[in-house]
Amino acid sequence: MESIFLFEMISSIHNLRAVAALAALLPLVASGAEDAGLAVGRPMESVSVRWESGPEASPLPSWAPDPVELSENAAIFVIPPRWKRPAVDQLVVTVVFDDTEDAGPVVTWYPPNNGGSVPLSEGLGESPTSLGLHARTVLVPQELTANGGRLEVNLESRPGRLRSVTLQPARDVTVAVVGTGHQPAVVERSGDVLTVDDVDGREAPPLSGDLRDGSILEAELIAAVEPFDSEFEFVVPVEGKVEGAVLHAEVLGLDPGSRVIVEVNGKAVGEMNIATFRLDDPAVTIDEDGFLILAGWRNHSLFLPAAFWKPMDNSIVIRLQNAPGPIIRQVSIKNVYLHLRFGARPLQTVSEEPALLQPTATGLPESEEPDFYAAPDYIAEPAPLPLVVTTPPKPEPVLPLVIVNPPSRNSPSLTD
Repeated sequence: MESIFLFEMISSIHNLRAVAALAALLPLVASGAEDAGLAVGRPMESVSVRWESGPEASPLPSWAPDPVELSENAAIFVIPPRWKRPAVDQLVVTVVFDDTEDAGPVVTWYPPNNGGSVPLSEGLGESPTSLGLHARTVLVPQELTANGGRLEVNLESRPGRLRSVTLQPARDVTVAVVGTGHQPAVVERSGDVLTVDDVDGREAPPLSGDLRDGSILEAELIAAVEPFDSEFEFVVPVEGKVEGAVLHAEVLGLDPGSRVIVEVNGKAVGEMNIATFRLDDPAVTIDEDGFLILAGWRNHSLFLPAAFWKPMDNSIVIRLQNAPGPIIRQVSIKNVYLHLRFGARPLQTVSEEPALLQPTATGLPESEEPDFYAAPDYIAEPAPLPLVVTTPPKPEPVLPLVIVNPPSRNSPSLTD
């Protein structure tokens, strides 16, 4: 009987401890839902504003307690200080808008207590011509948001052109980067990496010119923004063995059901693959006709096997194949380049009996002070690298930037 009473007492003590531990955790769960979400791998909640039948904001997460101030052409997010949002290190804002001839939406930060204003972007538009439905992402500097403030996205010059604004919380992590030319700033949920140039609020410079690194060459085909109505043809002169190539392009306004078909020397290779994306991406939206569309620039690529290449001139055609239906959207293209790998040429033969330095009668070389840095005669010079693809000489400004077919124009092959 005593043993039963002792067992019940011990069980009661354990239950009381469990209840006390649970009670201690409840305030944590209630006040830090994002921290609990991180522990189980769930993403932190974002705040989104859409202008469809009128400005409407999504429910507010716990890290953004104040409502969004909305108007026909602006959204103002009230950001609490850092200590009130312990799981949120950085803020990323994505704006979907109709890109016309003007500068586009303006992004401004207002510190607390009327501390003036800090422009994050003077305008998110990218081109003096209309690009259609566009999306831009801006990283809000962490040093600005430490004490809280207000973030405003405004498009006063074009009321009704804002489609959506999404404010996403982000965390700081330590990332190792291979290579020196790539400066990542934001890693999206899809795994896509945005560089510093992508999220600084300014227009990204085109990837103009060729870049060579050993047997790898990146050759420019199109740099600046061009309308993509039907097709482009590029005549690419090569000399040497092409082991493989990857064709890259950035495309804006492409319907997810449309295709970009690639031909090399008259043979179909396939269609360019769009970079992976999530359906809850802030840049995924529904157009006026009720169809899903991806706003903003999207990376496309396709591997071109060595079997499709031939010596000297090669014809590369990229063709737009619109999705079935009467809706034809405005499509633009930029930063089209080839990433090529070349095989090494055979090394020069080396003499079997190397010619050594001939001693003089005194047993010393002719020079009183021998040059120890001089290479011996029997070491062959390094084999020259193969002639690789490079951009054809640019024509005068009055001529078109790219080669269009029909008609096509062959560019001269370059030599060493």
